[in-house]
Amino acid sequence: MPMIDAYIPENTLTVAGEANLIEKVTDLMVGHELRRIVDLIDDPEQAAVSHQRAAQLAWLFLHRTEVYVGGKPPAAPVYKFHISIPEGQVDAEFFNSIVPDITTAVAEAENGTWPHIASRVWVFVHEVPDGSWGAGRSRRLGEIVDFVAPGLGGFAENRLADERRAAAKATVSLAEANTSPTP
Repeated sequence: MPMIDAYIPENTLTVAGEANLIEKVTDLMVGHELRRIVDLIDDPEQAAVSHQRAAQLAWLFLHRTEVYVGGKPPAAPVYKFHISIPEGQVDAEFFNSIVPDITTAVAEAENGTWPHIASRVWVFVHEVPDGSWGAGRSRRLGEIVDFVAPGLGGFAENRLADERRAAAKATVSLAEANTSPTP
């Protein structure tokens, strides 16, 4: 499900701290993304299986970079996370919780080594348009969700269609409200 590009400066965290951060960020992403699906699963065992299946699709790519702020190396490390996620799996709750959760995970990994963590962790979420996600071939949201939670792909597709309709209606309403008759 999510693909995460994590930019972590080399030698800023302990080996164990970095390993824990990578695991925590991956688990956070899986949990946040599954939130919209797991609520529909009544069986706790099936929910656990769905989490395991989603984890198989959660890849984190670790990038080592040099960072400069204002043309100079910063006094404390700066982190950047680019998260690519299939369209239809992100909502306001996701956006409002993933940034502070990843920031907290980085703070825990640093273990108080540097101050001002909130200004040093950047998180960017990119929704990949439905049908543009794939390895070997293009995959749609319903197919991905059915792998993770069998039988719920149709629900995810319907939810995405409803979200697209609502966005289209909002755009039309805004256009109509801003259209003034010409004399």
